Amino acid sequence: MWVSRCENYFELYNLDPDVWVMFSMMHFKGAAGRWLQYVEKRLRSVSWGEFTKLLLDCFGREQQEILIRQLFHMRQAGSVSDYVK
Repeated sequence: MWVSRCENYFELYNLDPDVWVMFSMMHFKGAAGRWLQYVEKRLRSVSWGEFTKLLLDCFGREQQEILIRQLFHMRQAGSVSDYVK
């Protein structure tokens, strides 16, 4: 979802694809910011596609596993409409 939102933003504001990586790196914080400090020099010469692959390799799978675990631990405790919410 993050990649898609970035691409929509960049296209909306007509940013040159050559600056997408650098522009997006300016907004990293938390775990992504720490990851960026470790790999930043390598990322300066990669394409947007290579960048997003590296990013998703690092964070995509972990997030997916967390969401799947949360899904399997959901239990209905109230009404069906509360459960759906």
